[in-house]
Amino acid sequence: MAHESLTLAYDAVVLRLQQQDASLGRLRDRASALLVPAGLVASFPVGIGLLATKHSDGRTLPTFISIALTVLLMLTILTVLRVNWRVRAWGYGPSAAVILQLHDEGKDPDQVLREMVDRLLVARDGNDERLVGRARWYRIGVALFAAEMFTVLLGVLLAK
Repeated sequence: MAHESLTLAYDAVVLRLQQQDASLGRLRDRASALLVPAGLVASFPVGIGLLATKHSDGRTLPTFISIALTVLLMLTILTVLRVNWRVRAWGYGPSAAVILQLHDEGKDPDQVLREMVDRLLVARDGNDERLVGRARWYRIGVALFAAEMFTVLLGVLLAK
């Protein structure tokens, strides 16, 4: 009976680690997807002809708006890089080497399974912390993108 409970626990924690890995991948995809609209928004007013790049050609963005857009775009890029950067100590799943080591130490299958569940639970908790941190950086990137859109609208309104 104990073996069945341990097997259920093992399967559950391995599934959770797989879900975390998939969540990290989706978060990285969403963060990377911020780059295209952020770049487009920064170049939007000039790109569609609302504003000119030189005063002699027509209305231009105020200098402080241009600087703000550049800074916001750079900060957005940094948040995307932070989300996509390599994660240290990410738990992907069970280690065959550890299982064999426990076996070689003379532990019975239930002890091996219990030790693996305990180790994988620690990995799961560590992954959760790292995933929450990456999600926070993604939300910061989205907020910066919203600020960038607002800044473009403000720039168009203030253009001279």
